Amino acid sequence: MPGHSTQKSEYSAKKIKELLFSGALQRGDKLPSESKLAADLGVGRSSIREALRLLDASGYVKIIPNRGAFAAATSEAEIPSPRSWLELNTDKVAEMLAVRCCIESFAAGLCAQNITDDGIKRLKEQLDGFEAAFDSHDWELLSQYDLDFHRTIMIESHNRFLIQLCQPLLEGFMQYSSQSFAATYSQRNTHSEHRLIYNAIAIRSPEEARMAMELHLTIAKRRVQFIGE
Repeated sequence: MPGHSTQKSEYSAKKIKELLFSGALQRGDKLPSESKLAADLGVGRSSIREALRLLDASGYVKIIPNRGAFAAATSEAEIPSPRSWLELNTDKVAEMLAVRCCIESFAAGLCAQNITDDGIKRLKEQLDGFEAAFDSHDWELLSQYDLDFHRTIMIESHNRFLIQLCQPLLEGFMQYSSQSFAATYSQRNTHSEHRLIYNAIAIRSPEEARMAMELHLTIAKRRVQFIGE
């Protein structure tokens, strides 16, 4: 059983896909509850929740608030292409990125002021994990490390109100991350942008961290808008 939270989410996503492709479910069928999946796979509900968000973003399942997750695809042939997904959701994603640019730039500045030594170490591990996932062409794992990197910056701001405010943004993050990587081939550029953010935070420069995050999310927004043009 994998031990790291990212590995547990990846493991859970793989096992849920196996369930979807096993023939036990038809399109539109409801998946077992988070608690049932967690018990069956021997992981926490948070790992199942993140795995389902990742699969939702990739088109394997459809999450309906207050109802649960439903099978959206029971074979690879039924998965919409990443470009098609982004073309259908361009405006929604661009709006979310505009809000993220404002809030996460502020969070990056606070993070540079308040981050612990352990926090810096965790960011470096996530940066390295992102690069390893890129080298192995594992876009789902890449998206998970992308999320973890941004989440750590939020947490290391040590502003409880900001962390609570940003939770919906982090949940929405998984709706487009893996699709964007696959459709725009932006993985290497994203890694370079993350490294700029990390370097600014590591030297504890709030202004440089704010600017690096703003640049990263502005470029991400432009990538998505380019798909929709």
